[in-house]
Amino acid sequence: MRVEASCTITVSIDDISVNSIEQAVLEGAREAGKKLFLAFLELIEKALPKERICDCGGHLESRGRVSRELMTVAGDILFRRQKLRCLQCGGGEISSG
Repeated sequence: MRVEASCTITVSIDDISVNSIEQAVLEGAREAGKKLFLAFLELIEKALPKERICDCGGHLESRGRVSRELMTVAGDILFRRQKLRCLQCGGGEISSG
């Protein structure tokens, strides 16, 4: 899998210093990291089998999406995942994507 992300950093010429450049670059890296993480989560979810099977052998049906927060080195990332429910046993799970 290949994913690309870009970011923009801004440093005021009035306040330019090695420290201000370093801070701006780190913030840009965090921004790009979050974009990359979200893009990979989307690719993973799309790659999951369309038909999902529960541990009981029943078919899992989509019950919408739920918000999840993930803590990463790039910072906290909020994303939405599929919520699945088994038609046979009623058990549920959140997709791994």
